[in-house]
Amino acid sequence: RSLSMPTSLLLGVLQAALLGAKDSVTPLVAIVYSTVVNVVGDYVLVTRFHYGLQGAAIATTLAQWAATGALIPVARQKLLKSHNFDLLRRSDAADPDTVTSSAFLSFAAPVLTLILGKLAAFGFMTHSAAAVPGQPIPLASHQIILSLLFFCTPFFEVLSQTAQTFLPAFLAPLNEHVRTRKAADPKYDEHTDAAVVPWKLAGQRVATKLLVTGLASAGLIASAASLVPAFFGNMITTDVTVQQAIKPLAKYLWLGAF
Repeated sequence: RSLSMPTSLLLGVLQAALLGAKDSVTPLVAIVYSTVVNVVGDYVLVTRFHYGLQGAAIATTLAQWAATGALIPVARQKLLKSHNFDLLRRSDAADPDTVTSSAFLSFAAPVLTLILGKLAAFGFMTHSAAAVPGQPIPLASHQIILSLLFFCTPFFEVLSQTAQTFLPAFLAPLNEHVRTRKAADPKYDEHTDAAVVPWKLAGQRVATKLLVTGLASAGLIASAASLVPAFFGNMITTDVTVQQAIKPLAKYLWLGAF
């Protein structure tokens, strides 16, 4: 974990930055790299060399390194003009296309906090489930529900990333326009600016469509996933005790996914 977590955090930040730059192909290629390394690593270390769980952990770490390594060169080319993360020389502040290290860090800090929060939440959940008496049923039930939640997340993540990619195109130029006008004219009122109102309305229309789509898909996917522990537990496990244990967790899965 100590070897993989820094790489995992950097991977999350670079994925978000590239998606923000409307590059969805490079993160997809990185996932392909990660999958290939993970599958090959599992086969070699677990099947051939019989390292068991240690082998699986090593393969997962190597897969994260591979995915991160695939993103770094493209991120340097697309996000930073100097291509050296602005560590070797100062950027030209007059160039609007230059991204300084401080600007990148200001973007990275919230993303890092978000990823750390997710890791902490899931870590504490697993720790709490392992501390419940009557093992291994509680931990097995927790793992099943968590796996079903992770199965849902790709459907939701694509909407989240779409919003994060396209909404700033409406908001950032508008805010810059208002700041520029106010700097030039202290009496400037954005509410009377003929360009601002349609700009805001366009952004609100996109945001509303994304919100409606998100609510509809959340209700549909959360309901479909929750039906599994509620009525079709035998699809997940043949253990009747675990099937009964995950039934009351269906409503929490629905709430969490929604």
